[in-house]
Amino acid sequence: MILKEIVMASNFEDVYQCLQENNEMCCTVQKEKIETGYNQMRNTATVHDDGDIIIKIMPFEDEDTTYYDVSGYSQREDCQYSLISGEWEEWVSHEVDLDLLAHMTYSEITAHCFWEMTWLGWTIEDRKHNAEVNTRETVQCEALEKIEQRLIETNTVMSDAYLNDLISTYEKAETDHLKTSIEMIIENLIKASLVLAGHIEVILKSFDDEDINEAIKAIFK
Repeated sequence: MILKEIVMASNFEDVYQCLQENNEMCCTVQKEKIETGYNQMRNTATVHDDGDIIIKIMPFEDEDTTYYDVSGYSQREDCQYSLISGEWEEWVSHEVDLDLLAHMTYSEITAHCFWEMTWLGWTIEDRKHNAEVNTRETVQCEALEKIEQRLIETNTVMSDAYLNDLISTYEKAETDHLKTSIEMIIENLIKASLVLAGHIEVILKSFDDEDINEAIKAIFK
């Protein structure tokens, strides 16, 4: 059976219950949004599939808690692919490991796959928006890190303009990845003694980060 057939044989209430039981983040999202994404997955058209990839769900224990590793296993390449990336049309077209049906319901299989497939957003619209944000902020991060590397390599103190750019980008950031990267840039430049005394006060006002604070404290030991 392909995933689309599994999804069509599931029902939302059971899928939602499984999601809540296994993923705490689901409790912070409106049920209607999750149901919208579920219905979009049900309505997703299938595409031609050569049968190489099999969707597998492997449970594992960690401190008395059961987690599930969901992936697409390529028989030809003998490797696993994440359901996080790729289009829904592709994933719903792949075969599902039939051994799962011995100990999982259609709704449970759907829930675990749906959780992986919606890592970038619960709906198609959210996934598209978040993908665009990730791409844009990855470019911003790489540009800021290149300047950081050049400053460290040439032992040059950062300028007021660069600091302001870091702060402005941080305040507008939509992803934790970009925020964390900027915090690390600030921390690295402090440790390399490439910040001016006047920068410290601005940094303390703009960033509430323990590692940055520790790096500043180390300067005044």
